[in-house]
Amino acid sequence: MENLVQLCRRHHRLVHEGGFGCERAADGNLVFRDQRGKELARSFRPKSILAGQEAIDWMKTQIPNRKIDAETCVPLTTAGERMDMNLAVGHLFN
Repeated sequence: MENLVQLCRRHHRLVHEGGFGCERAADGNLVFRDQRGKELARSFRPKSILAGQEAIDWMKTQIPNRKIDAETCVPLTTAGERMDMNLAVGHLFN
């Protein structure tokens, strides 16, 4: 179980079929590599939402410069199919 990482469908496909890699470094952090083995730049990791905090308030403080609109959940690599909201929310609650 120590070598598992939860990925969205798109990134899961990139790791298994697109030649991308994922490994745990000695310090415990995850390292992602592209098809050529080059380490990808780290992204920020937002803090968890607090009990009783509204999601919109959390988003404004944790990801203030991100554009989130009706098209945010539309995958860029498909024919415009929308994200499976039940699947995504189900995984968040697990």
